[in-house]
Amino acid sequence: MDFPKTKKVLNQFAKAVIKSGKARLSASKMGNSRLIKNFGYHLDQIKNGDLLTFTFGGSAKYWQFVDEGVRGSGGYKGSGKARGGKSPFKFKKKNIAKGVIDRWIVRKGLKAARDKEGRFIKRKGLAFVIGRAIAQRGLTRTQFFSAPYKKNMKYYINKIAVAYALDTVDNIEKKLNTDK
Repeated sequence: MDFPKTKKVLNQFAKAVIKSGKARLSASKMGNSRLIKNFGYHLDQIKNGDLLTFTFGGSAKYWQFVDEGVRGSGGYKGSGKARGGKSPFKFKKKNIAKGVIDRWIVRKGLKAARDKEGRFIKRKGLAFVIGRAIAQRGLTRTQFFSAPYKKNMKYYINKIAVAYALDTVDNIEKKLNTDK
């Protein structure tokens, strides 16, 4: 069975979601991230239609953390614990796993920082302080995927249904004409 009209509308829908999502990521200062570069979709033909799958690069969970945010673990007054809002995710420990922030510092090419007394802070110490701040304060939600998906689904749901119905009628007519 062939579903060209459905495929066309699904492509339009996916492109609209990705365009809005990338704009939201750029607005949240994630314009050069691997997530924005790998945010895409696949449209595969299956037995009874087409299967639309959104892709976010290699991380199965990271995109959800960016989309929904992560609530902080707290730890001191004014910790910004509410950054994650009503996110289902929460930092349970007072710091991020060892090495994660250190690799990020190396990848970003951050240079040495200074403490209050003007002394240089070693990279491992900098990684510890940044990781602790992230874990305590949490990560702000961007809704780079969920908001554009919901908004565009409202607009495209009827178009997808109509396209699928028209494709189904065309497939039935083809089947009836070949059976004669």
